[in-house]
Amino acid sequence: MVTMKFRNIIFDRMRASLYCVLLLAASILSVAQTTVDLDSRQPPCTFISESNAFENGLLSPSEGTQTVANDILVAAGDVFTLSEIEVNFFSVSIITDADITYYEDDNGLPGSVLNTMTDVTPTAVFDIGSFGIFIWKAIFDVPQFDFVGQAGEETRYWISITVSNMDGDDEVYWETKSVGQQGFQPAINDNGTGWMLVDTSNGQHVEGVYEFIGECSLGINTVAQQNVTVFPNPATDLVQCVNCQDITKATIYNLTGQQMAVLTDLSGEINIGFLLHGMYFFELVGSDIKKTVSLLKI
Repeated sequence: MVTMKFRNIIFDRMRASLYCVLLLAASILSVAQTTVDLDSRQPPCTFISESNAFENGLLSPSEGTQTVANDILVAAGDVFTLSEIEVNFFSVSIITDADITYYEDDNGLPGSVLNTMTDVTPTAVFDIGSFGIFIWKAIFDVPQFDFVGQAGEETRYWISITVSNMDGDDEVYWETKSVGQQGFQPAINDNGTGWMLVDTSNGQHVEGVYEFIGECSLGINTVAQQNVTVFPNPATDLVQCVNCQDITKATIYNLTGQQMAVLTDLSGEINIGFLLHGMYFFELVGSDIKKTVSLLKI
């Protein structure tokens, strides 16, 4: 039987002695990062599951063994373009970076990987509370990514986030709550044994806390979008944009979201020889098409 690492927020209060040191670290980091007015933002399209007074958390460290994912449900025919993620974490020290992965749905669980970003640095981190261990709101600006609602049916996707903190400690918890229901309960993958939903057989509901922020649009040409791709993949030096006659711009990003190139002539072979070996993302945009394609440079 898989043991789920699910922890009530009854933390070792001896760690509270770190309070002054951590506040200093947080203030230093916040000076270097973008200032965000949390109350004034009006996101155009958001999947939000609000906090309920910091009830609980699921273990989700970058260096640990358990991964946590929450689901979103995109309406039929809609396109949700994700650009920002906000998540609360319980951690003894400030959040420094995260690994973020998007998945297709596979019968109510995370399935095939659509996109992975590693070592993503938060745009801002805020100390929003303490129970002997700190509560941090981490904000991540991510490269735009389209989650497409298929024609005639809602489409479920999953987003996992594992984080590292300043101390390299593996006790980092993604906040959860026992009220409200946005979709399925969180899914966990423990020690690579496969995904399963959080056990609620004790009658207690479990819901992740998050904000997935972006834009929603209608009328995307989903048929043309499905046919657009980059070939060959993997590739060494040259690729072609297939079925890209309506694509006007391609932007290449690396795994950390850094823009590597912007291309406007996609009619012939594209030289990617300047890229180092690794995974990249082509954001392909046209008048009624927008798609992100992953490419492995070898």
